[in-house]
Amino acid sequence: MRFRTTLRPFSGLLSGTSSVGSGVLAAGLFTYLFLSLSGRVLGASGFAPVSTLWAMVFIVGPGLFMPVQQELGRVIAGQRGERGGSNAVGKIALITSGFAVFIIAFTLAAAPWITEQLLGGSWALLWCFEGAVVAYALMFVVRGIFSGLGDYRNFGRLVAIESFARLVIGAVVTLLGARSAIAFGLAIALAPIISAAAVTRLGSKVRLRSGPHVSWRQVTKAMGWLVLGSVMAQFLANAGPLAVQLLTPSTQENRTGVFLSALVVARLSLYLFQAVQATLLPNLAELLATGRIAELRQALRRLMVVGAVLVAVTALGGLFLGPFAVRLLFGSAFSVSGATMAALAGASGIYVLASTMSAVAIASSGYRLNALSWFVGCLAFTAGILFSDDLFVRVELGYLCGSCATAAVFLIGLPVQLRHYRAITRAVSNTSTDDRSMPTS
Repeated sequence: MRFRTTLRPFSGLLSGTSSVGSGVLAAGLFTYLFLSLSGRVLGASGFAPVSTLWAMVFIVGPGLFMPVQQELGRVIAGQRGERGGSNAVGKIALITSGFAVFIIAFTLAAAPWITEQLLGGSWALLWCFEGAVVAYALMFVVRGIFSGLGDYRNFGRLVAIESFARLVIGAVVTLLGARSAIAFGLAIALAPIISAAAVTRLGSKVRLRSGPHVSWRQVTKAMGWLVLGSVMAQFLANAGPLAVQLLTPSTQENRTGVFLSALVVARLSLYLFQAVQATLLPNLAELLATGRIAELRQALRRLMVVGAVLVAVTALGGLFLGPFAVRLLFGSAFSVSGATMAALAGASGIYVLASTMSAVAIASSGYRLNALSWFVGCLAFTAGILFSDDLFVRVELGYLCGSCATAAVFLIGLPVQLRHYRAITRAVSNTSTDDRSMPTS
């Protein structure tokens, strides 16, 4: 019985993970197959612009719109019993549209440089990027509604069907004889729309009642800090292929594709973490709201231990099995060293640790700590790429330095933030108690 009691904080922190986990695992498998297919069909050189597009989409998509999911989920969760929240959806959808319009306008203004320097001169791939921005804006609004309603089964389906649709489109265009990066770019852009339409049954599953009025302040009070932190977190995770593309001589254009193939394999731990990420923040918020700080700390310590073991295991796996896995998935043209795979896998494991602590910071209203930690990580990434002449080594070092720096800032700042949060909640609780104890006239 004692054994069960000690496990309760850990299992409570991860409750709901199994509902999302199967969808996320399926999504990871389909993503690996899609990237493997595109790499084998296009070759290392042809795969390079697709890998750059992939990095751009996932910096802007999850980076910019993850806060939309988080804030929408938080507001709707408070009205879950009556299935309310349509007021919040309307306001956040308007904010999301503004984000999308801004990104589209910015990238169109910089289109000549982006297409020439990042997308191999392909304007069609730029339009695929613009389409993906709109698609992910819609996708993350839907994810926020499902998260707020606690509908993790459909949340998992949403993630899985997106990756499956991307794979199917890629397979179909390949069977039809397409051998261009544009075909795979279209798959990246269309998959979120297909998934959202299928899982929501054209929106019928995400209809909500009006519920209590939600002010603009309620849905935007933390949005700026959340967006800043989220964009920088995704930049750190996905900047490697962009850095390789910008630093690679024109005679070695295939290097970007090779690097992404290595990064995809090395980030297995990060794909698996997504199963935890979808439910971690709501569970953390519940522990904090009920004042179970000691329970939270106990569960967090266990997650840190598991994360440390994960870093060691993935780094060793990358060293001894990584090069073989890359060749198996992408073909013999994609050749990387064991040292490269170990560095990328280790950095990804540390990034997972940082992401776990990020969820704790956000749940305890430490929005500034979250943004500061990822900002320091991005600075460390930039500094890291200056310390070597070897292209891969400098980007690997940047990713590793960035992940370590982010985790270090969280390790220093989180205890302070949790004490601050506990003091505030105690003060509010004492004030409420005093108000109730005052005699009425």
